[in-house]
Parts: sequence; structure tokens; C-alpha cells
Amino acid sequence: MLLINAKDIEQFYEIGYFLTDVVFSAAQLQPMAAEMDRVYAEHLDEVIASGAEAQAIEEARGRRSFSQFRVCQIVCVTDYGVGTLPSKRMAN
Repeated sequence: MLLINAKDIEQFYEIGYFLTDVVFSAAQLQPMAAEMDRVYAEHLDEVIASGAEAQAIEEARGRRSFSQFRVCQIVCVTDYGVGTLPSKRMAN
């Protein structure tokens, strides 16, 4: 299955992006979504446990992205789906 064709490449060079057909099913993405939910809940629990002020807790509740997520997890994409493994940094 070829995901990127000549038209996609041309569009990328013209406007800086292109769209593909669906690459992963919802079922394949579920493990990654569950891991993101786990990381979010863990982060919120850590902020609350730290005794942070109410504003910091509310900011943690509203946080939906983690720019350093790759430092915490290794995302595995295989023929069987998407999953995560702890990174070496987290294992130490």
C-alpha cells in the first residue's frame, strides 16, 4: 500500500502539507490514546500532590499536550497496532 503519491508530493511542495487516507484504525490508535490519558492523569496527580496553587492545578487540568512526551515513552507502530514502551530514561 503506497500512502504517498506524486500528487501528494507536489501538494507538499506547493503548500507545505498534504493529507493521506486513514492510516490507522481507531482500534489501532486506542493504546496510544490510553497512554496519553495515563500520562495526563499522572501529571495532574503530581501537580496536585506537590501542593501547587489553584491556578497551577487548573493549568494542569487544561493541559492536553506534552512536548517532551518522546522523552517519557517510545511509541511502537507494528503490523499489529500502536503501543508504547518505557524509554531508557524512565527505566533508570
